[in-house]
Amino acid sequence: MTVMNVNLATSLSKEYDSIDVGSLSKGGVAQALENATSSTISGEINCSGYNALLVQVYNITGSWEIQIQGSLSSGSYYTPLLGSKSSLLAESIMYLFKGIPDYVKLEAINQTVGAVSVKVQPLNV
Repeated sequence: MTVMNVNLATSLSKEYDSIDVGSLSKGGVAQALENATSSTISGEINCSGYNALLVQVYNITGSWEIQIQGSLSSGSYYTPLLGSKSSLLAESIMYLFKGIPDYVKLEAINQTVGAVSVKVQPLNV
């Protein structure tokens, strides 16, 4: 058996790593926003090693849009991901966004008075 050092800055591969990354298809659930009452941006969410993001929008009152922003490195400049902006939401919804960078933030854009909560889970699809 050949043992190779694992560099987490590069793609994980079950072919070379001692950890079976093939069985690690989902990351942990993170509370991105909780009861936001005005337009806001979440903190940084580390999605390294994953290629998709499951977004759960719930506890909605009023009307909201959710936009995923991404960055290739931690603490760097964030830009909106093309095609990631939701339509106007007035009820709970869950959606899957594929092709995410290593770091994301969620922006909640308040269209009418209300509140919203958002949870996310990175995963591989």
